[in-house]
Amino acid sequence: GMLPADLGKASARRLLRVYTANVEAVRRYTPEPYPGKVALVRAARRPEEDPTLGWGALAPGIEVTALDADHYGLLQEPVVGEVARVFRSRAGEP
Repeated sequence: GMLPADLGKASARRLLRVYTANVEAVRRYTPEPYPGKVALVRAARRPEEDPTLGWGALAPGIEVTALDADHYGLLQEPVVGEVARVFRSRAGEP
């Protein structure tokens, strides 16, 4: 029941390949320090002890913006518009 009923086998296989590739990429990834500025937009409805979600140790120039949403709500209207505004302002756009 997690996938649409009309999802065909070919589409399901493609989704599984993408998921598998993403899992493998995460497994192989080794984070390294980054001296530049980093903009992190996070869900305020997901309380964390560390507001940088662990990235502060690698990116001392991190700027955190917590928006009133849960994780998936960040990708939906109207909050996704706020996410876009944060990144545009960090990029120097009006």
